[in-house]
Amino acid sequence: MICTRRMAHSNFAHAFRPGARFEDEDGRHIVMSQREVGRLKVVSGRVCCLDPLTVDYDGKNSGFAHQVPRAEFAVEAAVATLSSEDARVACARVRFDESLVAVRWEPALCEGESMPEEGGA
Repeated sequence: MICTRRMAHSNFAHAFRPGARFEDEDGRHIVMSQREVGRLKVVSGRVCCLDPLTVDYDGKNSGFAHQVPRAEFAVEAAVATLSSEDARVACARVRFDESLVAVRWEPALCEGESMPEEGGA
């Protein structure tokens, strides 16, 4: 199976910098803030992540192919403030090691998936 998720995204690391700013397609400024929204206790070494608004989870997903340490980790949200009345979660991350800074981002593949070749679907 090939991972069909596209790599089109904003700079995730920048989204987690306090006061970071982005500009939308209409030229409006978006200001970012960060919040720790909870703790994730990993007991099996396996993590599965889905958007409950867009994915109907049937319980059969065994999680991402890459295993993680068995421990408890901070879950952080980057909140985009578009106006005084409009703020929303732009992205979230699990901090598996507080002392490390991400040097690259890549899709989290599920068992059996592989990365598409450059320019592929």
